[in-house]
Amino acid sequence: MIRVNQIWKHPIYQEQLQALQMLEEDRKFCRHTPEHFLDVARLAYIHALESHASASKELIYCTALLHDIGRAEQYRSGIPHDEAGAQIAEQILRDLSFDCLLYTSDAADEA
Repeated sequence: MIRVNQIWKHPIYQEQLQALQMLEEDRKFCRHTPEHFLDVARLAYIHALESHASASKELIYCTALLHDIGRAEQYRSGIPHDEAGAQIAEQILRDLSFDCLLYTSDAADEA
């Protein structure tokens, strides 16, 4: 799962993950640690297998790694984490040239 590892090692991803862990270090429940992201990936993959979804394991894991990456921005600036996360994920995916994982409204309009 090369793309998963590339996302994991990306400097922006690591910066956001470290900021999130620092911001949540006193939080007792549901901290957004690497274990959380991997738990989400595993549960999503099991669900995909059981429902015969056509998403690849790699796509599921990439998505799970990125799904809450905007939480630190939410804590810092109040931007909803889904909006901040979409911007962060787009930047990471573009940096890595993962255009096949990007979904934009322009692509939807062309379909």
